[in-house]
Amino acid sequence: MAIVVCILWISDRRIGERSYGTVEYGSITIWNHGDGLIIRDEETFSANSYGKIEYFSADGEMVEKDELLAVLYKSNYKEDLIDDLYEVKQKIANYQKKNIVQDVLDNDYNSLESSINKVVQNIQFLVYDSSLNKLEYQEKQLRTLLARRQEFLNKKITPDQYLQKLYEEETKLNQQIAEWKIDIVAPDSGIISFQLDGLEGILNIRSEERV
Repeated sequence: MAIVVCILWISDRRIGERSYGTVEYGSITIWNHGDGLIIRDEETFSANSYGKIEYFSADGEMVEKDELLAVLYKSNYKEDLIDDLYEVKQKIANYQKKNIVQDVLDNDYNSLESSINKVVQNIQFLVYDSSLNKLEYQEKQLRTLLARRQEFLNKKITPDQYLQKLYEEETKLNQQIAEWKIDIVAPDSGIISFQLDGLEGILNIRSEERV
């Protein structure tokens, strides 16, 4: 705590009177520690049974409303279709990169390639260092960058007969897989958690009267 007091002495020689005034300035800073209670409001998503899950967000990450968090595949999904889709996507990417005309490349594409290579290196380092808890965020970044690169190539390259056939095959597989997919999106902005602690739906701002 610090207080400064200044006393002013004002003299009027004409009437021989003196008057006084004070100017005060002070500040008080207090630090204290104590226990606290956090009331959280959670919204849960539950699935009785599913065959596979793909995470698009990392546990504990801040997410925005309507952001894709994960994709569930029903228990009767066909793994072969997903493998076929990945294979077709890879064929498309390889063919586009092989046949891309040099003059369609620009700074945006080069920046994307640089970012992709950097994220891949980060993933390799995390795997080597066994820092698997940080992989989810890097994998999310990689998926985003690969999707942006694919959009760029799709716009820049005019498909020939072979590439058009691959596009049609990709569309057909996506339509088939959609029957087994359930997209989980964020109902609101907040922190995502894929963990269960038994307090879901019990401790939140709407249950104040019950606790």
